[in-house]
Amino acid sequence: MRRLVCLISVGLTGLCPLVVNAEDYLKDGKLRERFELQLLQGGFANYTGTYYAIEPDGAWSTGPVDVKGQKGKAKTEGKLTTEQLDKLAQVFASNDLARLPPLVPSPLGGPKMTIVTYGFRNSKFSLEPNKTYPQNLKAIANRYAAIEQVVKDLCQEMK
Repeated sequence: MRRLVCLISVGLTGLCPLVVNAEDYLKDGKLRERFELQLLQGGFANYTGTYYAIEPDGAWSTGPVDVKGQKGKAKTEGKLTTEQLDKLAQVFASNDLARLPPLVPSPLGGPKMTIVTYGFRNSKFSLEPNKTYPQNLKAIANRYAAIEQVVKDLCQEMK
């Protein structure tokens, strides 16, 4: 019992990473939570861009996000296979999606913003272009990029 308490306290303090597996994101071949990725570009009025939404059963859609942050009607829809959901869960696990930290270092952020929503957890990412960042921020940026890439690839496969 003492060892369990020690492991929990070490994990909560962040002294060692908790082991995350693809099964942490899947249950009975479905995602445990709804997932959404918004890829936004800053403009004069506000951010606009594209969203990718993936339901627990693998049904996905993609469409526009307007200047008010409202999602428009889906332009493309499809459904991921069990194998594709497994691949997605593996990338979520290897990039620790559930504990993906928000990263917006400047008050205005950068001209591009990525918003990742998994269940009720929301993380935003934005860095200013052509600026040098420490290695730990680059590592976080790589986690966002890996998740973005697998979502785009899987949804592109279905078009």
